[in-house]
Amino acid sequence: MLGEKSMPIVSVQKLEDADKDADSLNKFVNGAETESVKTRLNVEYPTLANAIHQIMETGGFEPFATETALLASVPTITKKAAKALDTKKVWLWDGSKWNDTGLSELDLAKKEIKISSEKAAIDFVSKYTSANDELLLAITDDEGNLTWLQVDKQTGLPTEAVIDVLRDINQTSVTDEQIYTENNERVAIALKDKNGNLTALTVREEDGMFIDAVIENIGERLNIVIPDQEPAQVPDDFRTYDVAPNINILKSISAGVVRHINNTALPASPYYFVDSLGQGARIYLPTNYDDSTPIPLVMVFDGVTSGTGGAPAPTIRAEYLELLDSGVALCKSQAHANSYGSPKCMQDYLEVFKKACEIAPIGAVILVGNSMGGIAAQNALLTNTIPNVAGLYLTDPTYSLLQRYENGRKSEIDSAYEIAADGSDYAEKTHGYDPALRHWSHYRGIPIRVLASSKDSAIDLALHGQKLKTYLADHNDVDLTDTGTTGHNTADRFDSADLLAFIQKVTKI
Repeated sequence: MLGEKSMPIVSVQKLEDADKDADSLNKFVNGAETESVKTRLNVEYPTLANAIHQIMETGGFEPFATETALLASVPTITKKAAKALDTKKVWLWDGSKWNDTGLSELDLAKKEIKISSEKAAIDFVSKYTSANDELLLAITDDEGNLTWLQVDKQTGLPTEAVIDVLRDINQTSVTDEQIYTENNERVAIALKDKNGNLTALTVREEDGMFIDAVIENIGERLNIVIPDQEPAQVPDDFRTYDVAPNINILKSISAGVVRHINNTALPASPYYFVDSLGQGARIYLPTNYDDSTPIPLVMVFDGVTSGTGGAPAPTIRAEYLELLDSGVALCKSQAHANSYGSPKCMQDYLEVFKKACEIAPIGAVILVGNSMGGIAAQNALLTNTIPNVAGLYLTDPTYSLLQRYENGRKSEIDSAYEIAADGSDYAEKTHGYDPALRHWSHYRGIPIRVLASSKDSAIDLALHGQKLKTYLADHNDVDLTDTGTTGHNTADRFDSADLLAFIQKVTKI
């Protein structure tokens, strides 16, 4: 029509394209959050719901695999936030550079954990430890805070803090009651299960070792013979356990080498001193020795009436002194006279041992016990008083403290162990000091030599030396000679050549 503007002609192709674009727009607006839209130009975009979902998943930030990649990128918009997935940190673009927005949630979590651990450490210290605790050993964490692994300086046992922690562990408890096992072992720590039964983590008081029941259980598992059970094959060289050289031994040998290098004069021999309990002691050093080589030490425990007790210097049999020419040192303490291996006697001999290690390079130790001193020598081993014991040499020895107590030696034993006159506290005062009541494992598999007589009317061989041999036969090399001669402590029981042969056997000198 004249006067009207003409309209552009819409081609069929454009109508078809518009229809396809309408379909794409419809799917973009109404599609699911898991879908994408592919346009007629073959370009794929997420639906609106999908795009919003992705933004929510990334916390509203553009994600980058690494912080390095993020910082290298240059956004096309003025304000933009992005997140590094390796460090979890968020960075903000201000139009010219990326800006750190502070600690990431990972850093914040680490900080919270550190604060919590520090608070837990403070709570632990306040709950379980005391300012009066003297520690021999304490394990700390990497921040220097005490953990529950602590050892008391005085006893060498776990501290009260450790015991308290164990009590607090779920389904376990540490008993407060005083417990004795069937073998008359006094228990130091008894860890119980949730039913109140003792576990294998039950330790006796006198030496910190497992109780006999645990050792026997281990023996059954390893097919090791246990007395009163069916015999099993036991290797000739079987030993229950080995003891590492005591620190006094190591210090003694190293100090000897230093003295030798410096040409330090050797101490006088015999060396006499009085220990902290007022008991005199003597140490005899070998003839023509020097400090460069460790020497074996024979510790002599004699019988009743062999010493007076107190400060006077004790005497050692002439037969034993012959060993000095063979490179052997000897020592003896008054040891409170008729001690029967009491705790005071053990303290006396421990001080003699330490003094010997101080003045000479001491190596292996041989315990020599005669008569009453048989119990004392055995106790020095069984109570772990003397370390590095290589052998036990006994002449006319006593073995059962109770047998002596009930057969004429009550007064001496009462005095030595400070037992009540009526004997009511005998078991308590002598606990751990009667060799006949100790488990075979306490003898550590060391060689033992017994020189005695079945015609000894004072000490019945069958009740002492022979009984010891029988009990240890499957575990120790026990060599017993019955001299067959009449009497007690006769000359044939003190054979220096026999003793020297034994020393050479157990020390390999």
